[in-house]
Amino acid sequence: MDPRRATVAFLGPLWSHSHQAALRHFEPDQHEFHSQTTFQDVFEMVQSSRIDYGLVPFENSTHGVVEGTLDLFADRHGSYPNVTVSGESYFEVHHFLLGHASGTPVPPSPTNPVTATSIPGNPSSTIPLSKPLTSLSHIRHVYSHPQALGQCKHFLSTFLRHAEQHEVSSTSKAAQDVARGPPDCAAISSQGAATALHLDILAEDVEDGEDNTTRFFSLQHKDQQLDLESDTSKACTVTFSTLEEAFGSESLGIIVVKDLPARFIELRRRLLSYSSHLANLPADKLAELENPRAKWLVGWSRGREMLRDGVYDTQKGSFYVNCAFYKDPTLTGASGNYPDFPEYTAPNIWPDESILPGFRSTFEELCRLIIDTAVLVARACDRYAEHAIHGYRRGCLERIVRESTTTKARLLHYFPSERSYASASGELADDRDRKSSGHDLGDVDDDDDDDDGVDDGGDTSDWCAPHLDHGCLTGLTSAMYVDELAQSACIRATAADQAPPPLKELDPSTLPRSAGYSKAGLYILSRTNSPVKVSIPPDHLAFQTGEALQVITRGRFKAVPHFGHVDSDDTNSGRLALLPILLDSLAQILAPTPRLVRD
Repeated sequence: MDPRRATVAFLGPLWSHSHQAALRHFEPDQHEFHSQTTFQDVFEMVQSSRIDYGLVPFENSTHGVVEGTLDLFADRHGSYPNVTVSGESYFEVHHFLLGHASGTPVPPSPTNPVTATSIPGNPSSTIPLSKPLTSLSHIRHVYSHPQALGQCKHFLSTFLRHAEQHEVSSTSKAAQDVARGPPDCAAISSQGAATALHLDILAEDVEDGEDNTTRFFSLQHKDQQLDLESDTSKACTVTFSTLEEAFGSESLGIIVVKDLPARFIELRRRLLSYSSHLANLPADKLAELENPRAKWLVGWSRGREMLRDGVYDTQKGSFYVNCAFYKDPTLTGASGNYPDFPEYTAPNIWPDESILPGFRSTFEELCRLIIDTAVLVARACDRYAEHAIHGYRRGCLERIVRESTTTKARLLHYFPSERSYASASGELADDRDRKSSGHDLGDVDDDDDDDDGVDDGGDTSDWCAPHLDHGCLTGLTSAMYVDELAQSACIRATAADQAPPPLKELDPSTLPRSAGYSKAGLYILSRTNSPVKVSIPPDHLAFQTGEALQVITRGRFKAVPHFGHVDSDDTNSGRLALLPILLDSLAQILAPTPRLVRD
């Protein structure tokens, strides 16, 4: 086994339908595939941790539940207590009749018309969907898995009524037997098996129904933990129903990810603490980090974003970084020559290491972890889209996330007013219109009461206008509150030889509601146009949908309008979050796309 690849066990020899489903469910260049003789073998490999994943068929749209798999899931004897379902996928089954062509072509109609024969148990739909490509008069035996034979009754009873049917353990074994057998034998198997075994295709798409789909479950040992640091190639455990609830037409457009690598918690606290250190640098040092030509979308920016016409947001400071280093550590900005778009391609501007030791390395490491997690979310989205959208490019979204050099990260700092109790250190937000602000994000919490509601008759002059993110996925950490007055000595102290210690984080639940902290944060407009405030725990990440994802999935996943609220003049807070803008290549960004309007 290749130790660099995750291992997958599937039923049957090469080119069985299970093998082809495994090739679609798991990236072939990142996994090693091992065939097994029985379903029980797959379960035992997972239970004993001799394999990373198993893949088994569970049910078919025309033939029902796969009883062998169902019995193993029931586990009446307690043989597989640690086997759990880690994901699902759907595979459209197309059967081919394989064998050795006789050399005699099929005479054209009407001399050889298709004979409609009533099939016992299904008298209404009797005409097969396809015809033979060559004469089948020499075929006396047909081999296949019993389910495949059952799914091709119409074709067999119409064109091979004279042939004896033989059940074998898999469609691949059927093809192998025919390849070694006499010319009067044929197999119902896959197109891939024909290529691998040099068999002739005697007929295509011989299944009874056009909708012949098998649902597969991926299996994993329940104690096997996802480690993004050592292996980001493993399957994401997001089910189709979860994706629909998170990103679908009735959703709030947010999914929350837990069980992150242990180092995430410390990285988040360190980087969000750096937000206070950065924002409190002398004015001349901050000026050195600005790039007006890039429209202040690279490096430091404060007071450049409009809350509304003529009113600029001076309470929030932002530090923008291009994440091209994720794809290539030597890149400091987007690859390619696009001189007219410096906001996307200008190289990053970093504070000198003697001013903020460790800032750059911490920033880059957390960004990599967030994008690693986004890769898994994107992979789950791809699997859903490949099943639900005809013609969807396999792995489209994952390639965008992995390979984009225009991903943008934004670290935010909210400055306290003179009466501030605390300032927050951070958040990250997707901001193509330069109007959004970063926010608390995660567990959804409807604000229906008067104390927490959005529309309470108060002043909303400091609220960011509702808008859609332009990217595919916006990754968000939770906000972090700090008391800058109490920690001012630590914040303003500089040491060229060591990184500043993380700041003490305040518990948001202990902050005074009268100061407005309960209202500060991110709000999403639900599908019924009702504002919903959202938040995430410190050890979670959240991902929010954008317009590009809506276009890519042809509207299956929806971008959601959202807006930010800091505090009114009577309240003060600051917060921090981090997110990359996950977009395709700049050439695709510049290509015209329709502006989607929410219903």
